[in-house]
Amino acid sequence: MRKSLTLLIMVVLLSLILGGLFINNLGVNKNTGNGVGCTRTEPYPIPEEFKRSVSLIIQRQGQNQHQQIKDYSQLVDKYINCLNIQYYTDGTELENADGYFKFDRNSSVNNLQIFVSPKYTTKDDLLTALLLQHEISHAIYQAQGLAQNNAESCFIDEARAFSSQAALLGSFNEEERNSLVARSRTSKNVASFFAMMMPFSVNPKQDRTKNAFDEANTIMVVKGIPEYVNQCSNRYN
Repeated sequence: MRKSLTLLIMVVLLSLILGGLFINNLGVNKNTGNGVGCTRTEPYPIPEEFKRSVSLIIQRQGQNQHQQIKDYSQLVDKYINCLNIQYYTDGTELENADGYFKFDRNSSVNNLQIFVSPKYTTKDDLLTALLLQHEISHAIYQAQGLAQNNAESCFIDEARAFSSQAALLGSFNEEERNSLVARSRTSKNVASFFAMMMPFSVNPKQDRTKNAFDEANTIMVVKGIPEYVNQCSNRYN
């Protein structure tokens, strides 16, 4: 069973690296959409491990061969001073999540609040970067004025967040990817991450020789995950 799981993980990694990396689903908009953009001139005082992880996101994606992923790296860099990433101390809102992006009537583009579970104080920069990539995608989606008050927009937002994680995973260098694969054998956290990403790599209705990471497929997968159906449907009903 362990060998089978490891083999599946390696297949997913290879498909992410060679299969197009969701580049059609990143939703990159190098302008600010309907949003005002980040106008802060100084970054928020965030924990050093978050600084390193955000820097890793920008650096690795900036080195990717796909221009759209490079553009996304530049977009993250444009918003870096407005990312207010902190550990969540209560834990109530993180009962079923390792992190979340908070945007309410008291929020602003200059204060994109991301909260992370305290258990990430013991995680390395690779895992933290993968988590932050998902939440930063939510933050940029909102900051660019792309979010709408309906369930479909919520599904699109989640699909793009998963797409951005896949793009980052494929942007890691060989040593970093090998490290993640090795840890999947002993870490339930790493193994569950790859298990979560696995449905996004297969579309039985599509030619397997083509890129399965298109927007329609990704949204379809998100709509098949009960947690996101409840989250998106309940939020706007």
